Amino acid sequence: MNVFFWRRPVVDGVRLTPASERVLRVPLTSAPGLTVAAIGSRAGVKTRTVSRLLVRLQVRSWVLSAWESLPPGADRPRRRFYRLTPYGRTRTLRLLGAYDTPGGRP
Repeated sequence: MNVFFWRRPVVDGVRLTPASERVLRVPLTSAPGLTVAAIGSRAGVKTRTVSRLLVRLQVRSWVLSAWESLPPGADRPRRRFYRLTPYGRTRTLRLLGAYDTPGGRP
């Protein structure tokens, strides 16, 4: 259900802010997904903001995450990859569609 809170669309408790719009427009459908740094770079959003948004989206089953597997003795930390679920894709399209309709943008 779409509810407008200060003229910003909300779907399943996710409000479309300028930062969330930029993050959700990054194609997160490819496997294995993208890292927080890659998403932030493509969206032009700080990684701290991206991390917080992805946690909220993961709790709502919009996004899945998976740790990469590294061989023993690797000289770098593991990376976590994020991608949209099919449910998250439909919700993202609904949220962005509500914003893109006439009268949806402030």
